[in-house]
Amino acid sequence: MAFQTLIDHKKQCGFGLIEIMVTLVVLAVGLLGIATLQMRGYQTSQISLNRTVAVLKANDMADRIRANSAGAVAGAYNSISGYPLSYTDCTQTTCTAEQLAEFDRYEWNYNLSLVLPSGQGTVVANGNMFTVTVMWDEFNSGATGTGCDYENEDDMRCVILEIRI
Repeated sequence: MAFQTLIDHKKQCGFGLIEIMVTLVVLAVGLLGIATLQMRGYQTSQISLNRTVAVLKANDMADRIRANSAGAVAGAYNSISGYPLSYTDCTQTTCTAEQLAEFDRYEWNYNLSLVLPSGQGTVVANGNMFTVTVMWDEFNSGATGTGCDYENEDDMRCVILEIRI
C-alpha cells in the first residue's frame, strides 16, 4: 500500500504548478481587460468634456454678439476666423463697438486654443442670422480640415450654433 501511494504521488508532480500558471494567465488577462476599460473610459470622458467645452464656447460668442448688438448690426462680427492683426484691450480702456468685436474675436479664439486641442472658431453673418462654429481636433490626430464632416478623419469636430439678433 505504501508503494501505491508513492506511485500516485509521482503522477501528480507538477500538476499544482500548472494550475497556478493557468490561474496567473487568467488573472493577467482580467487585469489587462480592466486596464483597457479604464483607458477607454478616460478617452470617452475627455471626448465628452471637449464637446461640452465647445458648446459653452459657442454660447460664449453668441452672448458676446448679443451684448454688442451695435457691433453686430455694423457687421463687425461677420467673417470672424483666427486672430485679429491688432486689437484694443477693452478691459483697460473704453472701446467702440467695432473695437469690442475685435477684442471679442481675439479673446474667444485665444480661449478656444487654450481649452480645446487645436481649438478655433468662426462666425459668419447673414443679415441678422449668425452662425457660430467651434472646431477642434477630437482625437489629437493632426486633423486640420474645416469641413465638419464626422465621416472624414481629416476634418475637425465641430459644434455649430445659429443665433438671430
